[in-house]
Amino acid sequence: MEQRLEELERRLTVAEQRTAQAERQVRSLRLAGLALLATGGALLAARPGLTQAKSKPIKVTKVTAPFQVVDASGRLMMLVESGRPGTSLQLFDSAGRPVVVLGNGEKGGGKVSVSDRTGKVVFTKP
Repeated sequence: MEQRLEELERRLTVAEQRTAQAERQVRSLRLAGLALLATGGALLAARPGLTQAKSKPIKVTKVTAPFQVVDASGRLMMLVESGRPGTSLQLFDSAGRPVVVLGNGEKGGGKVSVSDRTGKVVFTKP
C-alpha cells in the first residue's frame, strides 16, 4: 500500500511539473502572438499604401534603421537595428526591458526570443 502511495505521489509531482511547463509555454506563445500582431499593425500603419484601393497612388513611409518608437511620455516601445548578425526588432515592456526580440539567427534564418516580466528568456527559437 505504501509503495502504491509513493508511486501516486511521484506521478502527481511529474504531472504538476508538466502542467507548469505547459502554462509557461502558453504564456510565451501568447506574448509572441501579441508581439507579432503589434508588429504587423505597426507595419500596416507605416505603409498606408497597402491598405488603400489600387486606383490610388501608393504612399510609402521609409525609415532608415536604426530607429526607436517611443510612447507619449518618451518610454521606449520598439527598437529596430541593423548589425551583426543582421536586422533585429525588439519590443519593450513598460519597465524598458526587451520582452520580444525578432531577428536574424547567427547561422541564417530567423530567431524569436520572448522574455518574462523579470527579463528571463522563456521562449527562443531556434
